[in-house]
Amino acid sequence: MALLFESTVIEFAALVTVLCASLYLYFTRNFNFWKKYDIPHLEPTPFIGDMKDVLFQKFGISEYLKNIYEQHSDKPYVGIMAFDRPALVLNDLDLVRDVLVKDAHHFVNHILAMSKDIDPVVSRVIIMQKNEKWRHTRSSMTQVFTISKLKKMTNLVVSCMQDLNTYMENVAANGEYTK
Repeated sequence: MALLFESTVIEFAALVTVLCASLYLYFTRNFNFWKKYDIPHLEPTPFIGDMKDVLFQKFGISEYLKNIYEQHSDKPYVGIMAFDRPALVLNDLDLVRDVLVKDAHHFVNHILAMSKDIDPVVSRVIIMQKNEKWRHTRSSMTQVFTISKLKKMTNLVVSCMQDLNTYMENVAANGEYTK
């Protein structure tokens, strides 16, 4: 009986070891991605990549990316691992323009995507779309945001900002805002 128990414990320990090793290898399979292309990068942590502070809610994603930007402002870009997926933080405005304007057709798919069946409103947001739907939305939006149309909207934007500023000042003066 003791021999049977010992062999079961050993088999269970071996199974757990193989499972842990498999999970480790799976979640770290892309960790050499930035090194392979000789791109400056942060050193990822197994299973969570570089997102530890975001995962444990020490920072929000925007503050976290801002910190990376500030720490690596001397470099045009820096690679990070969003869990097990490589992501690039661009620090150079010319590169940002190239990605968002000139080469946008190469960046059609995003990590996040929303189905129209799940949320019909959010699924129409451009960063939640993929493939042809993204291309169609982007081409429609490109026509709206031409330089001349943006110049025509400047007065409206300024007016709205003044209204918002007045509203916020009234809220602050009346003590309605609580954190």
